[in-house]
Amino acid sequence: QEDPLPGSLPSDGVITEGPSSPEPSLGDLAEEGAPTSLTPDPGAVTANALAPVDNEGVPYAMGPPRALDPDKPMVALTFDDGPSRNTADILALFDQYGGRGTFFMVGNRIQQYSDITKQVLEQGSEIASHTWDHKKLPSISNGEIRQEFQAVIDVVESITGARPRFVRPPYGAVDDKVKAVGAEMGIAFVNWNIDTLDWKTRDAKATYDAVMAEVADGSIVLCHDLHDDTGEAMKLVIPERARQGYPRVTVSELFEAKGIEGEGGAE
Repeated sequence: QEDPLPGSLPSDGVITEGPSSPEPSLGDLAEEGAPTSLTPDPGAVTANALAPVDNEGVPYAMGPPRALDPDKPMVALTFDDGPSRNTADILALFDQYGGRGTFFMVGNRIQQYSDITKQVLEQGSEIASHTWDHKKLPSISNGEIRQEFQAVIDVVESITGARPRFVRPPYGAVDDKVKAVGAEMGIAFVNWNIDTLDWKTRDAKATYDAVMAEVADGSIVLCHDLHDDTGEAMKLVIPERARQGYPRVTVSELFEAKGIEGEGGAE
């Protein structure tokens, strides 16, 4: 299946897996590549994909529900590799201009920024998982994959009382093994359909231009709140998108409004 036009909303599926990409240094924590499949997996997790609580009755780590018009264009700004000092600044912008985001956090950073992690939920945004320490999941064992997922669930719940609903696999890399573990654990995977390349350019204007040129209704935009330049870019992006009337929504809100489901199982 061919990719849709940049920024277009998949009519029948979700962002699933990206291609294998050259792996940068761990210090860079970069994402590379773009999703290649937009077709839902037959084994996708559906029962609790959009429910407010998981199978054990624990709430998902997201803000309270709000009324959204599904016919209006929406964009989900998502941020990987945090939390960081920039996360709080981005939350302040969402408060000022209205809107929410989804923060795919690296687990081993969460305790250090526990106050900011709490602020994400207090602001109404969503916490999601980017695994514990950003390993390329297809290259590790099933047991290690489970540990990468579970450790983030545990630390987020210990701080907030809630659990992340979604996982974004580092580098967008998933295979049948990773999907099978996700299915066992009730995990839904979400990647992106717009890559700002902010991790590469480290330039606020380039990130702003990437967002403004490519996003459309249903876009899931990949950014990295680890980088100061991305924080600076959001000072331009969030006010401008507010002026244009685009609701800035969480991934959960986007999926609910547009009738999309996260991928979570093996074929």
